[in-house]
Order: sequence, then C-alpha cells, then structure tokens
Amino acid sequence: GAVIENSTFVENRGNGIWFDIGNEDCEVRNCFIAFNDDAGIFYEISFGLHAHDNVIISNGLAGTAGAWGAAAGISLSSSPGCLIERNILFGNKEGFNFREQPRSTSRIDSRKGEPVWNHDHIIRNNILAYNRDAQTWGWFDISDNRHWPAEAGGADPNALSIEKLSLRFEDNLYCPGPGQDLLNWGVTWKKHKKYTELSQVRRELGIDQDSEVTDFTVKDSHGLDFRVPADSPAVKMDCYPRGRVPGVQLGTYEP
Repeated sequence: GAVIENSTFVENRGNGIWFDIGNEDCEVRNCFIAFNDDAGIFYEISFGLHAHDNVIISNGLAGTAGAWGAAAGISLSSSPGCLIERNILFGNKEGFNFREQPRSTSRIDSRKGEPVWNHDHIIRNNILAYNRDAQTWGWFDISDNRHWPAEAGGADPNALSIEKLSLRFEDNLYCPGPGQDLLNWGVTWKKHKKYTELSQVRRELGIDQDSEVTDFTVKDSHGLDFRVPADSPAVKMDCYPRGRVPGVQLGTYEP
C-alpha cells in the first residue's frame, strides 16, 4: 500500500524507483522520473502496481550489463495484477516492457514462497513515443513459451499461453521515431519477433485493442515543456496525464 507521489527521481546510477520482493498494491503517481541509468520504474516479483499520470523520459540508456528487460520507462518483472495508465513514456531505451523468468516470492503475510509471473495486467491510455529500441517489448526468457499463442490441437490444455495471461493493452498512443521499433516480443536469444503494425499484434498475439500509431508533438521536450496542441490525439484519446508533475510543464497550447 505504499504511495509515491509528486516526487522527482533523476540521474540515478540504477533504477529510478525499484520495488523488489513481495510488495503489494503500491502506487506511483504524478512523478517525474528521468535520466536514470536503468528502468524508470522497476516492479520486481511483486503484486498490484498502479502507476499513473507520470512523466518518464530518457531512462535505461546506460547499457548496463544484465539489464535486459530492466531498461524501460516502466518494467514489470514477474509481477501480476498491475494497472499502468496515462503515463508519458518518452525517449527511453524502451517505453514499457515485461521481464519474465522463473521466479517465486513470499507474500507479506506468509514466509512461504510461491510462483509469481506476469498476468492480469492492464496497460491503457499511455503515450509511448520516441523510445529508442521499442515502444513495448516482452522480454520473456521462459521455456514454456507462455507468451506465445497455444498450438492448435497440440498443446497441454493446462499449459499457460498468451490467451491465459490476460495482458491487456488498450487505447495507447504509439509514436515510434525513424528506425525505432513498435513492439518486440521475446528475448533476443530465443524465439522473438518484431511487429511493425498494430494489426499484426492484434492478429497474432491478440493483446491490443483500440490503440493507435499516430503523431505526438510537444512544445519543447528538451526544455521539459510537455504541453501539447489543444487538438493533440493524446488529449482526444485520454492518454495525457492528469494533475501536476514536478519539474515538467503540462497542459495544452494553441499552435
């Protein structure tokens, strides 16, 4: 039940905010998280993060060894039941990602370890723009291939597959820059695929609905003026953060 709000996390030699081992129902809201070596928010083997209305820029660019899947604006590492909404994820190594490997953790009220993995997430109404390597990446280093669709007629009916994980991406605004990927799925050392169109993602993975790839323009990102034109798709799609974020100018302007 920890709440972090209206705070600034910048230029750390690691993650901006790191929750690790058995945290439950934490909230990060209206924060400025920027220029950290690794992830902006790293939520690891924990439960129920609600991250909303944050401005998260230029994280994960240090190239830290072993930071695969932990160098995004927001990274959910084997942590179920999270709600991620109305964040600006701009200019990071990756905008949003999953990191998955076989993990277990105890709960707050029990010392007994239990398996924990990414499932039952909602990622909605976020702005994922100009993130260097991908706007979204699923780093699943897991041998059971749960992040891929079940094989028709051949799979164990009790086995996990992407259809059972309930990874819901809804109403997000994607704006990859030149040479930047939209969505990458799988770790680079195992089966993986790059998706260049949302129609492919919906057809093959079935995890997105009503998101759009469209333009995202701000007044002056270098000056931390993240005001958008009054007719911006981000406003129309309800992707723009609500409330104040320290150190960043938010709102709309007339072009």
